[in-house]
Amino acid sequence: MGARWVFRRKVEPDNSIRYKARLVIKEYEQRFGVHYTDTYAPVVNLRTVRVLLALAAKLGLKIHYMNIKTVFLNALLPKKERVFMKFSKGYKKRNKDAKELLLLKSLYGLKQASYL
Repeated sequence: MGARWVFRRKVEPDNSIRYKARLVIKEYEQRFGVHYTDTYAPVVNLRTVRVLLALAAKLGLKIHYMNIKTVFLNALLPKKERVFMKFSKGYKKRNKDAKELLLLKSLYGLKQASYL
């Protein structure tokens, strides 16, 4: 599968400009049964959240919220599925004979990205 760079310009609250770059995989090239077999996103049921909030309120417990921004980049890919990526433009190869990279961790755009 191929990959591409996505560039973004962000304006900060103090009006300074920050440039960001993200390497994403071209997920539209993935085919079920060839590149992946399962897609799974761990989500919570709203009823469960309501029960936990009610229980915490009744027992006087504190509730902490946490958001993990890099969860997709830290997720290991399933070992049974080997995902290869073509070199993106501008990448200097160490081995001139190499044609692809084996991904060990997830990239944005993969169908398996949320498979934790």
